[in-house]
Formats: sequence, C-alpha cells, structure tokens
Amino acid sequence: MNNTDKKTIFVSDLKETTEEFSSVFKVGVIEPLKTRAGKKFYNILLKDKTGVIKAKLWNDKIELAKGIKINDIVNIEGKTNRYAGTLQIIIKNMSRSDYSNEDDFKILSDKKILQFSAELDSLILDVKNSTLKKILKKFFDNKEIRSRFMSHPAAKSIHHCYMGGLLEHSVSMAKIAKNLSAYYGLDSDLMIAGALLHDIGKLQELTENGEYTREGQLLGHLAIGVAEIEKASRGLGEETPVILHLKHIIASHHGELEWGSIKKPLTAEAELLFNIDYMDSRQSIYKLKNFDLSNARFDNELKTTDKPTSLKSNKAESGSPTLFGDR
Repeated sequence: MNNTDKKTIFVSDLKETTEEFSSVFKVGVIEPLKTRAGKKFYNILLKDKTGVIKAKLWNDKIELAKGIKINDIVNIEGKTNRYAGTLQIIIKNMSRSDYSNEDDFKILSDKKILQFSAELDSLILDVKNSTLKKILKKFFDNKEIRSRFMSHPAAKSIHHCYMGGLLEHSVSMAKIAKNLSAYYGLDSDLMIAGALLHDIGKLQELTENGEYTREGQLLGHLAIGVAEIEKASRGLGEETPVILHLKHIIASHHGELEWGSIKKPLTAEAELLFNIDYMDSRQSIYKLKNFDLSNARFDNELKTTDKPTSLKSNKAESGSPTLFGDR
C-alpha cells in the first residue's frame, strides 16, 4: 500500500470467512518461536485503531520478518483462520510500508488521552488524605513522569497495549475503585491512590514500544512499584500505616503468587483492587478483540497473564506463555 492510498481493511473487518486480503497494520509484537518439531515460525501481533489480532509467519516465509521491528507499519497479504478458538492471520507476504496516516493506528485519540488526563487530576483532587495526596502529586506533578504515564502502554501485548493504555487503565480502575469503595464502606482515598499507582512500575518495566527492559525482566513492575512508593514517601516522616497499606496493595495486585503477585491480598482494599484490575484488564481484551456474540467461539479461554522472555536467549521457547496476555 502506497503512502497516498487509504486503508480500507481494519482489524474489526476481519472474520473467519475473510478471503485473502491485503492491508497495512502496525506491529505490536514480533517473536521468533519453534514448533515441537523444531520448525521456526514467528508469532506477530498486528494492530490498528480498531483492535489487535494475532498473526503467524510460518517457516517457509520467515525471511519476510528480517528487519521488521515493533511499531513498524507493514503491508500484509494473507488470510484468516481460527486456531484454538482464536481468530488469526496466516501471512502470505509482509513488507515495510511507507503508509503515514498515524490516526489509523491510534486506538486512543489525542483528545481521549487529554480527557483521561483531566479525569486523573479530578481523581487526585478527590483524595483527602494528605499523605496519599502528597505521594500522588510527587508522581503526577512531575512533568517527565506525567508525560511518560500519558503515552505508555499498560502491557506488552494484550490489555491496553497501546499508547495511552496505562493512563486509560489506571483512570478507569480509579473511577471504579471510588464507586465500589463507597458501596463497600472501604477507604476511598487508599483505593483511588492504589488504582492510580498500582502499575507505576511499568514505566520502568516496559519501554514505550512495549518491550521488557532489563529491570523489568529481573524485578517486575510490582517490586519496582513498591520501591517507587518508598522513594516518593521519603521526607514525609516515619512510615505511616497508610503508606504501608499502599505498598501492600501494589505488592498484591496480581492476587495469586503464580500470577506474579509478591503477596496475596490481605486486606479488603487490596482484595478489591486486585479484582478491579483483573476485571478491567479482561474487559479491555474483549474490546480489543472486537468480541461479537454472533460470531464468537467459546472453546478457548481468554488469556490475561504473560511472562517476559528469557534473558539467556532473549527469545520465547515453544510453549512459554510470552505472547498475548500480560497484566
């Protein structure tokens, strides 16, 4: 597709019955893997403003992946099929494109990002606890941190995995947390602060392209987040129960140890925030996958967890859950 052409086929247009097609997409993830028989292939995540879709590049076509990087815009020729209940593209041809209309690949518009930013400020104003408000302001009054927070993805490949995704996910969670904490009679200030800061460690865990950093691979965003709260709370006097509670919420927000949580939730606020995070992440997946009941298949569980690739090989091995679902 040339720079002057108009993109007419979007992720949301692709169905199981789609014949061979060609269009342009942005690369979200590109990972070399091997089948159990040792044959090489690529798992690729393609996206545009309407959603994301998995794609496969099999061993007889793997040379097409040479030089292709995350965030590249690529011409794709292929057809769809369904594997294990999930719609995917089988790539016949792939090449870099000079297509330059970035609006076709922005899941969140600039206007929407500014709206979420205004909602972030409003939520901080709702916090009455002076300690929590000071901690929030240390992060969000810092121009560099705020700018990165507004543009960062919330995950590598599946939920809110796009520019502004971290902001959208955090604000959405805080709005839900505010309402549910009132319903259950919990600490609203703590819930809002916990929601806005629960993924603050992702600014160091992931690059803006959604790739894991060395720190992200070795520590993870929960441990990084707890350390960031510790740093931000210095100078506020001795550690108060509310600071300790905020750290616990961040350390436990994945709920289960096997899901990457440092601790299991031990308070009502921590338990509720874990469930809000899980709920908001899963709803984002349905939205990105353009879930339609009339065409849905129910033979494949929705994946929401992910692990960074091995430092040793920096590649995903067959069977490792590295693609399409990090929280």
